[in-house]
Amino acid sequence: MADGAGGPSIVDRVSEALRPRLLGVRAAVPTAATLSVFVLIVLVVGGLVGTLAPLAGTGTGTITESGAAHPLNSRIDAAHARVLRAQGIAASPEIIAAQASNGQPYLVRGANYTAFADVSGADLVEGRPPDDPGEAVVGDGLARTLGVDVGDSITIGGSVSPAVDRVRIVGRYEAEGLVDDQLVVPLATVGDSATGGRDQVHLIRTEASAEDALAGDGGARLVVTEVETPDDAAAGEPAPVSLTVRNFGDEAGSRTVTVETDGRNVSRSVDLDGGEATTVDVNVTWTDPGTYPIVVGPFERSVRVTRPGALTLPAEFPRRAPPDSTLLVPVVTTNGTRLSEGQVRFGEFVAPTNAEGVATVPMPSEPGTYPVVVSAPGHGEFRTTVEVTPNATRELSARIQIEPESGTPVTRPNVSVVVANPWGATLERNLTLVMPTGVEERTVRLEPGNTSRVRVEPEAAGFDGEVDPGTYTFRLLSDGELVATERYEVVGGGGAVAGGLPPGSAAYASGTGIGTVITRVFGNVQVLFAGMVLLAGVATVSGTVAAFARAVQSRGRTVGIYRATGMSRRRVLAIVAGDALRLAVPAVAAAFALATVAAVIAEELDLLVAFGVRIELALLSPAVAVALVGSVGLAVASAAVASVPFLLAPPAALLRDGD
Repeated sequence: MADGAGGPSIVDRVSEALRPRLLGVRAAVPTAATLSVFVLIVLVVGGLVGTLAPLAGTGTGTITESGAAHPLNSRIDAAHARVLRAQGIAASPEIIAAQASNGQPYLVRGANYTAFADVSGADLVEGRPPDDPGEAVVGDGLARTLGVDVGDSITIGGSVSPAVDRVRIVGRYEAEGLVDDQLVVPLATVGDSATGGRDQVHLIRTEASAEDALAGDGGARLVVTEVETPDDAAAGEPAPVSLTVRNFGDEAGSRTVTVETDGRNVSRSVDLDGGEATTVDVNVTWTDPGTYPIVVGPFERSVRVTRPGALTLPAEFPRRAPPDSTLLVPVVTTNGTRLSEGQVRFGEFVAPTNAEGVATVPMPSEPGTYPVVVSAPGHGEFRTTVEVTPNATRELSARIQIEPESGTPVTRPNVSVVVANPWGATLERNLTLVMPTGVEERTVRLEPGNTSRVRVEPEAAGFDGEVDPGTYTFRLLSDGELVATERYEVVGGGGAVAGGLPPGSAAYASGTGIGTVITRVFGNVQVLFAGMVLLAGVATVSGTVAAFARAVQSRGRTVGIYRATGMSRRRVLAIVAGDALRLAVPAVAAAFALATVAAVIAEELDLLVAFGVRIELALLSPAVAVALVGSVGLAVASAAVASVPFLLAPPAALLRDGD
C-alpha cells in the first residue's frame, strides 16, 4: 500500500520495522511459555515479599525475655508495657498461639486490640473491638481464607496446655502483610493455655524508640509511670489523684507533673535522685456533678463526680443472681455512710432498709434483667440492673487490699483479703490466695450480711527483704473460681532499667516476633527470595536459549549467506538481537497475561495460602515491571547466546549444513 507520493505507507513502514529479518515468528510461542513461568514465580515471590515485609521493618520492635530461644519460649510481664506507654511509646503485650480450622492452620494473637492497632497500623472496618474473653476480631485476609465474617463463631484450642474455647467474631480489621491474616482475641482468652496466666505474655511489640528507653541513658529522666484516680468523688470536696513518678536516669533531677481536667491544670514539683521513684497526691476539686476526664501525659482516666451524700453500690455488688434467691442490698453514700432510712426498688418490689442500712430483696422466679433503684430522702437515687439467671451462683463479694499499692524493693506491704456475704443464706467457701511466692488457703463460713478480713503477713506474701523491681499479681479463688485480682508494683532499686524490667531480663530486637521466628527457622528470607528469583532466571535462560537455538538453526543457511557476502559477525549478532527484541515484546506481554490468569485462578482457589497467610498479588508493582523488562532482556540474551555457535562457524559449513 502506497501513500500519495507513491512510496510505502506509514502502516507498511511500521509493519516492515516490526517484522523479524532472520528469526521465525514461531519462536515467540515457546519463548512466551517459558517466560510465563518466570513471571509467575516473580508474581508469587513479590506477593510473599509484600506479605512478610512488615515483619522485618525497623519502625517497630519486639521485647522478649532475655535468653529465650525464640519468642514462643519467652515469658514476660504484660504490665511492663504500661511504663513504655508512660514515656509516650506505643506498646502492645501479646501472646502468639497456633491454631487450625478445617485443616487450615492460622495464627491467633492474644492482645488488647487498641494497643495492637496502635503498633500494627490496623484499621477496624466493620464491627467493634472485643471487650469480653468470648469475643474476637479477624483480619480481612484470614476472614476470606476461613470463610468467616462478623457474627460468626470459631473454636480455638490451647497452645501449650489443653483448652477449648469458642469465640464470636465482633469485628473485622485491615492491615498490611501477615498481620491481616490473624485472629485477635483478648489476653484473657489464651493467657492460661499459652503462657500459664494472662499477666504473662510472649512478647511486647512496640515502637523502635523503645530501644532507647530500655538502654537507660545517663542524666535525669523523670517519667510518670502510673496514675490512680478514684472512681467517684464528691462535688466541692478535694479528691486525690495519685501519680507514680520514676527517675530512669542515673542523676538527680526535678520535674513538674500536671493533672489536666475540666479545662484546668493542677501541678506539683517532684525531686528524685537517680533510680528513685515516689508517689505524689495531687488534689483536684470539681464544683459540679458529672463525669470528668483526667489527663496526665499519655494517661487518660475519668472520674464520676456526684453531689455530697450521693448514693452508690459497692464495686463488688453482684450483678447476677439465681432465681428465688435473696440478695442483701446496702443503701450507702459515695463516702461509705450507710443510711437506715433508705429503700430499694427491685422491679415492682420495694424493700426498706434496716438499722444497718441494708434491704433484703427476694429474687423473682422468672429469669430476666431487672431494674434496681436505691434511694434515700435527701440523697437522690442510684440506678443499676441485676440479671436473674439459672446460670448464676451465690458467690462471696471479695477484694484484695494491698497497702501501699506500690513500694521499693525493701517495702513490706500489708496484704489482706476482704470477703462479704451479700446473700440471704449462709455460705462456706474455700479461699485460695495465689501470691507470687506461694499460696495461702483458708476456709470461711459467713452468715448473711457478714464480712470477714484475712490478713497475710509480708513474709508469707514473699516480701521479707530485698525483692526485684517489677509488677506482682495476687489472685483470689473461691472454690477454684477467680473472684478478685490485685497488682503490687515494686519500683526503684539500684540496677532497674527503664520500663521497670530487672536488669538483663528483657531483650529488644527490630521487627516483629513472628519475623524473628521466621528468621531463625529459614534464615535471611530476603536472600532466600532473591535466590528463588535467580534460579528461576537461570532456568528461564536455559529454556529460551533452546527455543532461539532452534530458530537460529533453522535459518543457518541464511546466516551463512550473510557471512559469505561480507557481513560481519557483529552485524549478524545485531540482526539476531533485534529480531529477538521484536519477538520478545509480544512474547513477554503474552507471558504476563498467562501468568496473571494462572495466579488469579490460584488465588481464587485458595492455593496461595500457606499457614493461614494469604499471599496478596501485586500485579502492578515495581517488582513486576522490573520482571517484565528483565524478561525482555533474558530473551535477547538467550538469542545472542544461541547464535554464538553459528557466528563462530565458517560460512561454508553453514551453507553446506543448510543443503
